Amino acid sequence: MINSGELQYQNAPRGEVRGVELEARKNLAFLSDRLKGFSGGVNYTWVEPFAEIAAAELAFIRFYAPQAAATRELTGQSPYIFNFDLTYHNYRRGTTVSAYYNVFGRRLSQVSPPGTPNVIEQPAPTLDVVWNQRFRDHWKVTLSAKNLLDPAVEETYTYRERDYIRSSHRRGITTALGITYTY
Repeated sequence: MINSGELQYQNAPRGEVRGVELEARKNLAFLSDRLKGFSGGVNYTWVEPFAEIAAAELAFIRFYAPQAAATRELTGQSPYIFNFDLTYHNYRRGTTVSAYYNVFGRRLSQVSPPGTPNVIEQPAPTLDVVWNQRFRDHWKVTLSAKNLLDPAVEETYTYRERDYIRSSHRRGITTALGITYTY
């Protein structure tokens, strides 16, 4: 809630989250011998969250919209999350390369004061790649590149059935190089 230009956090009187999470991981050699060093994983979460709107706030909202629901989404909770990974591992050479993809559904970013539209964070898929190489007996080099898709991260709101962009930015691609010695 915003009051006198300040952002204030308030808990809803009651909230609830229901959902299901499914996960699978499999070595891909069952498809072909050429895929012997490959494995993949998928994770899907479906969530149905809601929070009750405080009585005073609901009375104000219903003054302008008499049919308004008494509940809303939970802030920061997506209705779905999807993760996928693919890994190549060569034990003999000490090489591992992994790619990770993640996307979440639109989610409530900010509950605005009654009479003004709430702010929604739109999906922004990510793709990360990590390469690990062991050498000698105790050394490992890691190279990673994260957020390769670099999508626009957007917050939007809807006013009179039209969508507007409140903010938009890109996080950028990050890379890292690490050397590890294990004794």
